[in-house]
Amino acid sequence: MMTNILFVSSAVLEEHRKQCEMEGKYVEAEMAKNRIEELKIQDFTRRREQLIYEQAREREEVEQAHLMEYQDFNKRWDEALGQIEQQDQQAIRALEDRHIRELEENRQMLEQKLPLTFKQSAELLNLKQIQGQLARQKQYAEAHQVQIKGQQMEEEERERYMQMRHKKIVAAEATLIQKQSNEMNALRKKIETGMNERLKQREIEHNK
Repeated sequence: MMTNILFVSSAVLEEHRKQCEMEGKYVEAEMAKNRIEELKIQDFTRRREQLIYEQAREREEVEQAHLMEYQDFNKRWDEALGQIEQQDQQAIRALEDRHIRELEENRQMLEQKLPLTFKQSAELLNLKQIQGQLARQKQYAEAHQVQIKGQQMEEEERERYMQMRHKKIVAAEATLIQKQSNEMNALRKKIETGMNERLKQREIEHNK
């Protein structure tokens, strides 16, 4: 509306200027001409200020929209990565639980496979047989000596067997633990690789 008023004012002044020019009123014509120039400058200034205002408003709207989009982008990615991280932790805990069960089952299997009772040697069995024969022959002193020797031999054989049994159990558990460790490392590596790929994808989308 302001533009229309200025346009009307300029048109009226232009007619007045022409009329003054025709009537030889050059001072008034000069004044009208100067006023017309002033109005043109005012109109130009107003238009320029209006354009600057509209550009600033549009830029602010664009920046606000971009900020909201950026916040939504970060929120969406943070939620997605957080959910994936929870799933990864659940996978690790599930594997840990399975490893604990495997170790317990393996220990029970070894206990059954390697009983506490051991197989006596032929030499020990022979000594016990001699001991019995001597006792039946009432040679108790000799039977006692053989008995002591047999007890010592049995204790030594039991000790060797228990050491051997312990070594077998430890070796079997060490093998299983190493296998489980490799399995856990593979899972963690897979999780790390997956997370790095997602972070890289986030960076690519962020740059876009």
